[in-house]
Amino acid sequence: MKRKVAIMCLCGMTVLAGCQKESVADVIQKDEENPRMVYEELTKDLSDITPKEVLTGTDSSGDEKPIDIGNVQVTPVRKGQTCNYGGYDITILNAKKIDKTLMQLNDITGSNQFRDFLFKQYHYSPYTGNTYDGPSETEELYPDRGVQFYCIQLKIKNVAAIESDICLSPSFFNRDGEKEFTMIRTGAESIGYDKYSNLDLPDIPHKDGLFYSFKKGEELITNVVVMLPAASGVVRNLYMSTDFLYLGNGQAVNGIPNGSYLMEVGVVDEQYNKYR
Repeated sequence: MKRKVAIMCLCGMTVLAGCQKESVADVIQKDEENPRMVYEELTKDLSDITPKEVLTGTDSSGDEKPIDIGNVQVTPVRKGQTCNYGGYDITILNAKKIDKTLMQLNDITGSNQFRDFLFKQYHYSPYTGNTYDGPSETEELYPDRGVQFYCIQLKIKNVAAIESDICLSPSFFNRDGEKEFTMIRTGAESIGYDKYSNLDLPDIPHKDGLFYSFKKGEELITNVVVMLPAASGVVRNLYMSTDFLYLGNGQAVNGIPNGSYLMEVGVVDEQYNKYR
């Protein structure tokens, strides 16, 4: 008999905005109205979807089978393996925790452009005004908040027969057992990616800074910076949902979509796991 486990939420922080280009309701309405966002294979009743075994990687013996979580079925994916969801192939290539100065981004991306862009967008918020020149090497992002940052390198390819848009704002989970995942619902937010088309225009606010428009067959390799709560144990064994690859499937509304994947990020809180 398959076990069903509840998805718990980590609360206690102010809810942070994710993709601010549109509200979730606007995005879902757009999905329903815009034929570019409708994938034939996902128009059927979600309860009828069975996750496909389309995992690839050097260690195929590590493939995992679909599991029940609550009333939905998802498939865990080992780090470095590729899965297909919502018309996209997706792989997590690398992931690392970075400090609040984000200085490591200069080495990761090869320039200071992406780091400077993220700081300027923060300072152009309604709370801080628009008189900011640029960050020093020691300045921290969101210094007054208990947050931590991760840089996740993704490879995403549009394998659908149409052009399509996505918002690079995934949901995140901790894996706490063979079939138990805990959702980090509050305080988890993507703040930018290094292939955004307007990084060279940092001096104006950008509400669409997490969106990317794919051509048919296009492949994107990009570094996404994610902000999570910093309390000990919030990040234990991090997994990323593929929910953002098809917003009409209920991302940020109904939780994790049926038939989707949870991808191993490969980031573990060693101290928490050692002493808990």
